[in-house]
Amino acid sequence: MADAIVVTNMGEALARALEEQTLYLAVGSGLSAWDTITPLPQPSVGQIALENELARAVATTVYHDDSARPVAGPTRRIECQATFAIGVANGTLREMGIFAYGSGTAGSGYLIAVVNFAALEKPAGGSDYSLARLMRLAFLASSS
Repeated sequence: MADAIVVTNMGEALARALEEQTLYLAVGSGLSAWDTITPLPQPSVGQIALENELARAVATTVYHDDSARPVAGPTRRIECQATFAIGVANGTLREMGIFAYGSGTAGSGYLIAVVNFAALEKPAGGSDYSLARLMRLAFLASSS
């Protein structure tokens, strides 16, 4: 029997399945050792959680076309955005992930996308601010 290939429409189906449920965008402090490593360590495809999750928020999702413009959809590209209010996710942030089939509870659900970034300080107290974060996902067909 011949191996089947995944076709371009699969990307749209995956994006639609994610958009139709509640997704959570989470931020974490990662590892302080990352601050001294160049280039910044990249997450692993086998990663199932953030290194040190601090907070998560419900993500809003928007479909995008191939030029990164918002469209009605469905398309094979979605943008997930969440805002962490004053008093939430305070500390040093170095990682962010999107969780599906979970809840607002840290460690719940399935990590479906993750990124590490240079340390960002979200201070507590009088200097605190709300922080909006976004992540774009593209479900693209391989040409091989």
